[in-house]
Amino acid sequence: MKLDSMAEVEITTTASANYQYTIDYELFLDGSSIATITVEKQTDSQTATSRLFGEIPNMTWIDTPAAGSHTYEIRITVTGTNLTSAVALTRALNAIAFG
Repeated sequence: MKLDSMAEVEITTTASANYQYTIDYELFLDGSSIATITVEKQTDSQTATSRLFGEIPNMTWIDTPAAGSHTYEIRITVTGTNLTSAVALTRALNAIAFG
């Protein structure tokens, strides 16, 4: 099984000079995590201004699950300081079965 996935995550900061965020982009098989990508960003700026960032974490994964029916899912978790919002916009998970 070949899995290709992506998500566009839009993050808005407060009107603060400092901000930090971490995006965990995680692939699950039948409720268990099998892969994670982490995106981190932070700054100490001179200007206290609200900012808008777009991050696009993506993952390609090859899996060999046991015979039977399975459920794959992507979970996105955003944590950080001085954030107003984090929204997953465009997203996709494509699976190709071989054999």
